Amino acid sequence: MSLRSVVCLALAASLACSRLPSYARPEGALVEPGTVDDSDLIPYRKLTRADFKGKRPSGEAAEHVDAMGAQTYAIVRPNLSLRIEIVGTPQSNGKLEYSGKVSDLLHFRAEMDRRKSWWNPNLKEVPEAYVLEHEQIHFAIVEVKARELNAKAPELTARMHATGDSEEQVRDRIVKKLDAVIEDALGALLAENRRFDEDTSGRYAPEKQNEWYRRVTAELGKH
Repeated sequence: MSLRSVVCLALAASLACSRLPSYARPEGALVEPGTVDDSDLIPYRKLTRADFKGKRPSGEAAEHVDAMGAQTYAIVRPNLSLRIEIVGTPQSNGKLEYSGKVSDLLHFRAEMDRRKSWWNPNLKEVPEAYVLEHEQIHFAIVEVKARELNAKAPELTARMHATGDSEEQVRDRIVKKLDAVIEDALGALLAENRRFDEDTSGRYAPEKQNEWYRRVTAELGKH
C-alpha cells in the first residue's frame, strides 16, 4: 500500500503594486502522486531562463500575466518507494488486530516542474537577473523545508505507525499522519514565501532581495 501526499506550490514574482496582490500570493495544495507529471522535474540547483517552459502561470496569476515576472512551480514529496506494511495478529477473541508502519525512512525532495514554471516573455520593468534571482530564492525556500524534514526523518518515521480493526483503517490512519506532516510543511512554506514576496515583489528592491538570498543560502548550508 503506497502513500499519497505531494505538496505543489506556485511561487511568483509580481511587477506591480506596492502591496502584494492576491494573484501574486503563493499558492499550494496537497495532491495525489499520480497527478504529477514526472517528465521534466529537476532537483534544486541554480536556475536559468531556459528552465521556465510553461505557456502561462498557474492559478489566479494566469489572469494577470502582464503584471507578473515569472512563476516557479515547485513540488515537495516523500520518497516514491515508500510503502505501508500491515500485518494482522490473532487475538484471544479470535479476531485479528492489524498494525502497520511505513517501510523505509522518510525522505523528502524538492523539485521544480519546468513544464509548469513560467517566464514573462515581455519582461521590461526589472532586470532579468533580478527576476531569476527572485525565483531562485523561492526554490531555495522549498529546498530548505525539504532538508529540514529530512533532518527530522527518524522522528517523523517513528510516528508513521497505527493499529486498527482492518487493513484499510490502519492505512487511513497512517496516511492521515503523513498528510498532517505535509500540511504543516505546506503552511510553513506558504507563510515564508509570502513574507519573501511582501518584502521584494512589486518593486525593484535588490538590497532587500539580496538579504533574502544570503539568508536562504545560509539555511541551505546548515542541512
